Amino acid sequence: MKAKGKTKIQFVVDPNLISKDQSEFLVRVLQEEKIKYATNIQDLDDFTPGLFFVEKKNLRKVSRFKNKMIVLPAQDQSDGLSVSKINFNSYEEISHFIDKFFLAERHLQIQERIKESERLYDVIKTYLDEINIEANGAESKKIFESILDLEMLLLQEESLLSWNTHFKSFLKKSNELQALALVTSSGLSQEELQVDENSLIFKLPSEDYYLFMRFKHFDVKKDAEFVELLLSTCMRTLQILDQKLVKSDGEIDFWKKIFSKIPYPMAVISSLGDLLIYNESFAKIGILPKECLRFKDSESAEIFQNFYKIRRIDFPINLIQVSYFVFYTTDKNQIQKSGEKPAKKASSVDELGIISSSIAHELNNPLAGILAALSLLSLEDDWSPDALSDLEDMKSGAKRCKELVEIFLGFSKFSPSTHTQVSIKGSLDQAINLLRFRMIESNLRLDMKYSPTLEHFSHQINASIMSMIFYLICSELMTAFAHHRLVTQVQHGALSGEVLEFSNQIVLKLDEDFEYEDKIVQSKLIQHLLVFEKLEVNFLKQEIRLIYRS
Repeated sequence: MKAKGKTKIQFVVDPNLISKDQSEFLVRVLQEEKIKYATNIQDLDDFTPGLFFVEKKNLRKVSRFKNKMIVLPAQDQSDGLSVSKINFNSYEEISHFIDKFFLAERHLQIQERIKESERLYDVIKTYLDEINIEANGAESKKIFESILDLEMLLLQEESLLSWNTHFKSFLKKSNELQALALVTSSGLSQEELQVDENSLIFKLPSEDYYLFMRFKHFDVKKDAEFVELLLSTCMRTLQILDQKLVKSDGEIDFWKKIFSKIPYPMAVISSLGDLLIYNESFAKIGILPKECLRFKDSESAEIFQNFYKIRRIDFPINLIQVSYFVFYTTDKNQIQKSGEKPAKKASSVDELGIISSSIAHELNNPLAGILAALSLLSLEDDWSPDALSDLEDMKSGAKRCKELVEIFLGFSKFSPSTHTQVSIKGSLDQAINLLRFRMIESNLRLDMKYSPTLEHFSHQINASIMSMIFYLICSELMTAFAHHRLVTQVQHGALSGEVLEFSNQIVLKLDEDFEYEDKIVQSKLIQHLLVFEKLEVNFLKQEIRLIYRS
């Protein structure tokens, strides 16, 4: 057992128990736990919280105390009073009773601190509203930036308990904060968490989690700005992760109010360029929401002669991809010293095309050499049938690589001006062909057939990207179906279905019913390509629909 000597409860041992040799195990447990105890009942204050170990003879004497708990020997009568009973001749029973008592005391202490933290937070909000604080000082800006950086890290974590790793790093940047942790109710009971007047405990709106923070010397006014920003940041992050950010006008007003407290431009923008939530600082920088989508995380940019360091994180809300932006103000000299360059006007669409086509050209040259060498080798007369078969396999593999390279080359035609009427059947056939080796490797045949309709997809998109979208979706379907076979122990040799095109959507129908939606939604590359082609993925029972959104 851990030392409990810092308790504010007064322990009292009846001197009659000591004189009759009934207190040996009790005194031993108290001494091991370094708990001080009194034996003179007459000297105690009537209102001192106390735990009294007495025999029945002194029961009436201690009953006058207001805040007391009385413990009698198991064989004594209680005379109708509310008392507890234990066997004073059992070390284990006494030890267990003391542990339970301190656990109950700890629970009451925590509940009182949670209520006190709520009261202090109301005081903090009132105080900040009165002084209308702004982060103009260097120290205030440092606090804001460090907490916003922390938020970016928290948003990337799938498990809430992983937050504690970032909290530990954050503590190193704070001079006043001694402890910061996300804990469950059972974790609050651990004695490692020092709960006192310098501690704050807040219940979070996520299952059974609490935010615990402890300062060296907590001052409600001095630490008000820090507590308000840190708690509101954690609440906002939880809300975003829980995908409840945009649900009602009232909720949007709530988040706008939180955003307004931040001195840096902040905004949440949909993948279509719709401005969902923003603060006044963002409105003042004069940039269109759609233009923000070209910025990458940690990029520096010049916007109307002002320099900014941009933080960005992407996440889905109800299958809609949105981006969260924070624009840190900086200056040109800082950018030049750090060796960074302001963002170019070229969009990430063009950059992807340039990079992918460069890679493709680099791969094309050795592939052409390999295919030429294999063709020459196959002309030799002394090859055995098995060797000739191996050469053909090598040729097939090289040709498959070349098809992939052709898709990468197609990425260089990424801009809308070069989009053409695409053959959905051609893109599907190319994707299926690229998955041939995957089928052999996984012992699973993919039988997706193109079924013509009276309509044709009427929008111009990039054929290479459409092939890649089909390829990635089918690959995820094969992975999910292989898992389904393993779990259900049902042996299906093929995953079959059909692809249909209509004027405004492309539909993949599956013959089997299994779970695959999460894998497709969680694939960042699929979502990225869909956004570029203005396609939105919807799911019905055994159907995947790619719907064009202008």
